[in-house]
Amino acid sequence: MDRNELDSILSESGKTDLSVLISAKEEAKQRALQDPSATNLVAMERATNMIEKHLAKEKAADQEPEAQFQDTKNGAAVLRYLQDNGWNLEKTQFYQHVKQGKLVRNAQGLYTRRAVLKYAKDWVPRAETGKKDREDQDDLQRIKLEEEIERIRVQQKRENFKFDVERGKYLLRAEVEQELAGRAVALDAGYNHMVYSRVQEFISVVGGDPAKASMLIELLLTARDDWFNQYASAMDIEVELAENMPPDE
Repeated sequence: MDRNELDSILSESGKTDLSVLISAKEEAKQRALQDPSATNLVAMERATNMIEKHLAKEKAADQEPEAQFQDTKNGAAVLRYLQDNGWNLEKTQFYQHVKQGKLVRNAQGLYTRRAVLKYAKDWVPRAETGKKDREDQDDLQRIKLEEEIERIRVQQKRENFKFDVERGKYLLRAEVEQELAGRAVALDAGYNHMVYSRVQEFISVVGGDPAKASMLIELLLTARDDWFNQYASAMDIEVELAENMPPDE
């Protein structure tokens, strides 16, 4: 493969770079909306930075050949210059634009470099993206605005969560577990006391033998252990915990 073939392949491949980056940015944004974790927010920011670098690179590349353009009276020379430098423009469209006043000569009857580039950026799409430079800038501003709105939304959500924690709407996991453990100890002690203090009552109710009170106590305490084991294994805490709070930026 010679150099010309390689350049041609790279050029064709580069035409889709911006659209791929924008798609990646949108996917990262959707993940951040569903889960505004630090990882997803960083991924969204990285994708945005890549788009900005790509557009900056395009802008720099566009500026390189500008100095080569010489003010001219020849419309065909203007058209050829634009086609050679990445703008998607047909002859009939170009002359229609001229007729519509989108590109005009100066007082000396010349198409100036400044006028030509302004015309191209305002009215002519890029061959690579199919968009006008003005539209790319508008897209970038829209993306930045959406990101700022999303950043504010996430920050507000974080502040609201902190406020709810401070006013006691949510409990820390350790506090919940400590409270439940304390209640379990109290329940265990209370149950034991009830079994020992009311054993005669239980025996009397069922018309049993008082001599077998110790057996009844053992049976009740065993039943208690089984019940507590079932209670402990079935417990499922369904609360929002402060340790799941969105990370600080």
